[in-house]
Amino acid sequence: MQPQFPISVPCPWCEKGETLADKPADIHVSCQCRQCGNYYHIDFSTGRAKKAKPKPQPKSKPPNGNTRKKTE
Repeated sequence: MQPQFPISVPCPWCEKGETLADKPADIHVSCQCRQCGNYYHIDFSTGRAKKAKPKPQPKSKPPNGNTRKKTE
């Protein structure tokens, strides 16, 4: 019996996490490793993964959470 997901692409950061696929395809995906938490891109037509940087987070709110101006 053939495995359900025969393609396994390891995380380029830690080599422990992996992304599984059932067949090659002409797609590119972004993944976050479940083991180390880093991001990477996979090209499933070649089966190669490369390291990526996460998208910058939006600026945080003021500490008290109040964004409205005070009115008198």
